[in-house]
Amino acid sequence: MFDCSLATPPAISLAVGVLFPLGWSCGAGCAHLATRALAGATPVRVLPCRAALAVLWASLAPAVCYGGLDLRWLPVPVLVGWFGVALAACDLTVARLPDRLTFPVLVPLLAALCHWAVASQRGAALWGGLVGSLLFGGCYALVRLARPDVLGPGDVKLGCVLGLPVGVVDPLAVPAVILAAASLTLLAAVLTLRWRLPHGPAMLLPAWLVTAFPAPHLPAPPITGYLTG
Repeated sequence: MFDCSLATPPAISLAVGVLFPLGWSCGAGCAHLATRALAGATPVRVLPCRAALAVLWASLAPAVCYGGLDLRWLPVPVLVGWFGVALAACDLTVARLPDRLTFPVLVPLLAALCHWAVASQRGAALWGGLVGSLLFGGCYALVRLARPDVLGPGDVKLGCVLGLPVGVVDPLAVPAVILAAASLTLLAAVLTLRWRLPHGPAMLLPAWLVTAFPAPHLPAPPITGYLTG
């Protein structure tokens, strides 16, 4: 699965040197997208969005260089990271996940997943995405019905969206993401002594980690295959 021909410090440094400034540049777009989604009522700070996306995208470099991250799958964590930063910024700014930002991510995300499924001949994995979406969104919907004060409707909708890429990797990863999200929110509440915190960022981080480091669940041909044709 792994081809270490490019797994050298210079190669990884070069990849980080490309992905970090690219994320820093695109991070401004995250802030502007989040501000538009909030109808301009509350401007979203650009600097945190730049820094967050730059770190997320740069952290993909070792996996790409080691061959553990299929380049055909790479658009998925890139998209989840980009929209995830914008959604987290909205939630942290106004404690809301706007539909104007949650639903539009479905179009490019489904396109990236379908492209990967066709290119890697893993069309059956898309059923796992459907299962993951129903499982993630369904669990959150049940919690929302039982305790409306615990989760907002935006969290339920975001769960449906995040369940797609997580389910494609492995539907069994969905419960792990849900547990990690709950643990992160609880930890943040304990550290800040605040018991009503935005839950979106705690959902987005573990979901992104699953999509960013999916091996060995996804096929990962040697990266040299892309270089030699």
